Amino acid sequence: DTKGEKNKIALINGYPDGTFKPEKNITNAEVIKMLVVLKKDDLTADMVKESSWPASWINWASQEGIIGKEAGVEIKDFGAAASRQDAFLMLYNALVDAKAPEKTEAVKLDEVKEAKKVLKNFVDGLKLENFEIEGVKKPENEKAIADFKALIEKAKELLKKDDKAISKEELEIIKEMPTYKIGDKKHKGDFAKAGRKILVDFEVLGDKSVKSDHSGKTYTKLDDKGIIKIKSSLKGASKAGQNPERYIKLNYVSEDDYNKIKNTDLVTGATPKYDKKEVPAENYEVRPTADGYEIEIKKLPEGAKIVKPIVYVKLGDMAFLENGTLVYVK
Repeated sequence: DTKGEKNKIALINGYPDGTFKPEKNITNAEVIKMLVVLKKDDLTADMVKESSWPASWINWASQEGIIGKEAGVEIKDFGAAASRQDAFLMLYNALVDAKAPEKTEAVKLDEVKEAKKVLKNFVDGLKLENFEIEGVKKPENEKAIADFKALIEKAKELLKKDDKAISKEELEIIKEMPTYKIGDKKHKGDFAKAGRKILVDFEVLGDKSVKSDHSGKTYTKLDDKGIIKIKSSLKGASKAGQNPERYIKLNYVSEDDYNKIKNTDLVTGATPKYDKKEVPAENYEVRPTADGYEIEIKKLPEGAKIVKPIVYVKLGDMAFLENGTLVYVK
């Protein structure tokens, strides 16, 4: 094969007379050269051609830990026949060390304990019964719910593992799973990403006649009375601030913030990340209807271009299932 041919050339090239003499006892330098070719991953044909025999190979062997005081092989005469003991030691240094498992970076136990505590509190606080309520339990959510539950099982396995056995990589996974606050900001981890795929039943009704400049999608226009009609099988939701378990919040995008978006994606239809603000709860009302809800906006924020009603179902501390869509004001 190519690698074998390369190594063969590398072995032969560099001897004083350009030949390999198998009839003679193998010298220490020859053993070293073969093992350097075997172990040194960055060895190139140019390096071999420019090498000095045997000085370059001795130097490389020392760098690779094949020979040296710490390696247990101190050669005084590199031109002498290699003893069986030295040859085996050099072979051991080249092969066994190369196959040794990578050392796992040590982690601090107190860091593991704290990360596990945060994850355990998050998992223990999840209200999994909310996966069964009307408006959440629907065929479209089956796979996403199954994936979320699989993530819970993965978290439980890591929590059961002895603290001392947790690797650096596993610690990072533990830290990445829950949602928690870092100062004033919120870290949304793997559970938040999985939860976003579980959509609460929520559809804004009306004539979708407004085409977005940014995504090419069509949206409903707010009627002159400021009424938004929503079709949803979820029961018991109210406006923000009244029922922390199930509620509907109203956000808005100002015309200035809307116009700041310059990058459009008319191919995939991706909705850009607008800078949204919350409409004060006293400025709107949420009423249940026969097939969902009705939002009456009593006072629109000045300069509002878009409003976005969002329904939330609380799944745990800083964990929600949600859904929402844009409604154009103008």
